Amino acid sequence: MALTAPPRRVSLVVAVLALAACTGPTDAPAPTRAVGTPPATASASPACVPSADDLRLVGEPEVGETVLLRAAVERYEAGQLVESSATDEVSQPPAIVWSQDDPRLQVQDLEASEQARAVLERGGWSLTAPDTGSPRDAMSVDDPGSATFVFYSAARPLTAQVTVACGARTWTGVLHHWTGAVQGAVDCGHDPEELPDSARLALDRCPA
Repeated sequence: MALTAPPRRVSLVVAVLALAACTGPTDAPAPTRAVGTPPATASASPACVPSADDLRLVGEPEVGETVLLRAAVERYEAGQLVESSATDEVSQPPAIVWSQDDPRLQVQDLEASEQARAVLERGGWSLTAPDTGSPRDAMSVDDPGSATFVFYSAARPLTAQVTVACGARTWTGVLHHWTGAVQGAVDCGHDPEELPDSARLALDRCPA
């Protein structure tokens, strides 16, 4: 006689197997790869170029005493030149000395600045660079007779604070220039009390 399992028990086993199949482990989702944002490319801002229009004189210029720059001495006897000599004093050309790196602006740029001209005109000053040649070249004596003459060039030193701004930067410097440049000739026998400062300085070059 064959034994047969009760039908109810068989159905229960089938149900358990079916449930195990439904609740088994599932595949985990693939990890999401982070996509990095490319770094922003910094755009280089153009360098600020200072302009001559932005050059400024700060405050009032300082003007020194008259300086004799060059002198030429000539001694005549009966209208004939018998002796001559020439001397050069220390004379620095006009320049702007910048306290930082040079913004590539110099005296000629400042001379074109309307603001600088207004400041100088207000004080009665003009930027005049002395002639670098011999003062004798610009003067002549029609009838020298028997006398000694000093031909000279002179000027007054002028210094002023200078500034120029560009963007967030500011450059500062000092202008070294000349004003009141003159040329002349003086007879060594002339009374110094009747002469301007430049001619009195020239008399010091007369031979003893």
